[in-house]
Amino acid sequence: VMLTLSGNSILGIHNKQIALDAGVVYPNPVKTDAQITVILNAASGLNIELYSMTGQLIYTKTESAGIGETTVIIPASQLPDGIYMLKIYTSDGLMLTRKLVKTK
Repeated sequence: VMLTLSGNSILGIHNKQIALDAGVVYPNPVKTDAQITVILNAASGLNIELYSMTGQLIYTKTESAGIGETTVIIPASQLPDGIYMLKIYTSDGLMLTRKLVKTK
């Protein structure tokens, strides 16, 4: 008996990879609320974290996102003026980083 396998699937099972993409933070610089559109090819949980340039965690939020576009709102009206790093993680460990500038 000779068995030959080809391709990257066995018995038709396909492992779907989650892809994460996002646009820019808008408006940037921000005065009140900022928003960013996250694009996923599979449903996933999102962890949103905002850090000061000294590495201090300023804001955190968890939400679920479906397939396609999800708009995430980051409240910034109470933040001091400065530059912040926005990090968004999926429940599968993917991460993206964007810069956010807060002004009066």
